[in-house]
Amino acid sequence: MYLQQVFLLRCPCGKPIVLPRQSPLGRDEGQQYRPTDKWPLVFACIDCERSSAHLARKVQLEDTDEKLAQYLRTRSLWRLEIQCAHESCGERWTIYTIEAKDAPEIDVVRAVRRIVPPTHIHPGAQGQLPFPAERYNVSRFDYDF
Repeated sequence: MYLQQVFLLRCPCGKPIVLPRQSPLGRDEGQQYRPTDKWPLVFACIDCERSSAHLARKVQLEDTDEKLAQYLRTRSLWRLEIQCAHESCGERWTIYTIEAKDAPEIDVVRAVRRIVPPTHIHPGAQGQLPFPAERYNVSRFDYDF
């Protein structure tokens, strides 16, 4: 029997959102899965194509089973840090998703932006239609199962 404890959230569809391990330096024992990012976390579920926001108090400590471990061996937690590229705006936000380890980064970005469209747009020059202008920094966190 495979057993390890992980910190996780759940998508409204029930899919587990397992938080990645953090560096053990400067952290108490048993805290390696506690996230340090800003809350609430915004998650885009590629399976159910919905987004959800999660508060830190909703994080659960759960035992894994072989089925969850097998799932996590093929998946990664992806973090998209997005910044508005419009001059003098610079608004930033972060969205997470779980997708295959070998998924092309551009496909992950497209899937997430289809689920969570741009939060704001700026009008184009000389009466053109508004357009989203964003810069992306994509990080992938592999699970060690």
